[in-house]
Amino acid sequence: MFQRFPFHLLRRVTSGGAVLGELDGLRAVAILPVVLFHATLSIYLKGAEGQVSMITGDGAVFRSPLGWIVANGFLGVQLFFVISGFVVVLPFARARLLGVGAGGRAPSLSRFFLKR
Repeated sequence: MFQRFPFHLLRRVTSGGAVLGELDGLRAVAILPVVLFHATLSIYLKGAEGQVSMITGDGAVFRSPLGWIVANGFLGVQLFFVISGFVVVLPFARARLLGVGAGGRAPSLSRFFLKR
């Protein structure tokens, strides 16, 4: 079934050509609790206009390991910000430590902001 899926369309292309697969895995770990948090809110909290909520006052739905992940979904957002900061700083740190940037030229803040 998956043999015909065009996975090559999902690959990222980076300016330096290098991809850290571990960071993509860590991004998935960061995104999962956020998605679960929002899915749980949409399922259990039916709306803001006085509709009935399925969450009881004692919060029993959050007492399982999965419930802990859902209740602390905001930690995924913080982890994602840390990963983003690492990715932004990496070319500058590499140039400082190794003396060269991607493509043989040193990174530049002006080029960085112009690309955004």
